[in-house]
Amino acid sequence: MDQKLLYCPELKPTDEDLKNEFMTDQSIKVALSLLQKHGYLVLRNAFNPTEIQSLFLTLNNKEYPHEFARKKAYLELAGPFNSPSLYVNNWAFPIIGTYLATCFILESCFAVASTPMANKNGNRYCTNDLFTATELTEIANDLPPQAITLAIPLACSNDPITPYQCWPGSHIAKQADGPEPGIDEGYDKPILFAGDCLILDDRVLRCETANPDQKNRWTLHFRYLRPWYRDPIDESTLPIPTISAEEFEKVPREIRSLIDHMRGDNAWRYYT
Repeated sequence: MDQKLLYCPELKPTDEDLKNEFMTDQSIKVALSLLQKHGYLVLRNAFNPTEIQSLFLTLNNKEYPHEFARKKAYLELAGPFNSPSLYVNNWAFPIIGTYLATCFILESCFAVASTPMANKNGNRYCTNDLFTATELTEIANDLPPQAITLAIPLACSNDPITPYQCWPGSHIAKQADGPEPGIDEGYDKPILFAGDCLILDDRVLRCETANPDQKNRWTLHFRYLRPWYRDPIDESTLPIPTISAEEFEKVPREIRSLIDHMRGDNAWRYYT
C-alpha cells in the first residue's frame, strides 16, 4: 500500500455535467476509479454554499457544554435536513449509487461538532470494522463495499476545512499494512471548502482531525448501506433517523425507498 499520496483524489463537475445538471457516465467512471483505488474521494462544488451556510447556522445555534470537545447529534429528517439536494445530490448520489451497485438505503443522518477544545484531544483512529469484528479477516478486503458515508463540512465562510485525515488504500489493505496508532505519516489530509464533500468507503482508515480554529467546526454526514448490513461494532445500539408522515409526503416518490424504513413506531426519535 502506498504510504504517500502525491495528490488528493478529487473531482469536480465538468462543463458537460453542469450543462446536463447531473453526473455524466464519463465523470462517474473517473470518480469510481479514484474511489476504488483510494477509498475516499473529494467532490468539489457539489453543494450550494448558501444552503451549506444556512445549515451551519441552524446547528451552531444550539448550546453545548464546554467540556465536550466533540458532539454527535443524530438528526430527524425534517426542515432543512429533509432536502433531496443534500441526500440525493445530483453530483454525489450517482457516484454513491454506482459504487454500492445494488439496492441500498439511507441508514442515518448525523452531525458532528468539533469545538475549539478538540485540538487538545489528539487524533482518534477508526479501525476497519471488517478487520477485527468478524472471523472473515482474511477475505474481508476482497468483499464489495457495504456502506458509504457522505461527509459535508458546514461553514459560513470559504475558509479551508480538513474534517478527516485518511489512509489511502486502507479499505483494500490488510490490517498489518496500516499505520501504528498515533502516527500521522502516510495519512492524507484532504482540504475542503464550503460546497465540497468527502465520499468515504466505510472500510477506509480515518480519523477526525483536531480543530485549530476558535469556533465550532460542523460536519454533516449521510450514511448509505445495503439493507441487510449491520455495523458489527456499535451501530446496532444507536438510533436511526426518523421522518414524520408530513415530511415523508414532501419527498419525491421515486426516492422514497431510500427512507421508507424511517417511518412508523419502529423508528427512534431525535437523539443526541
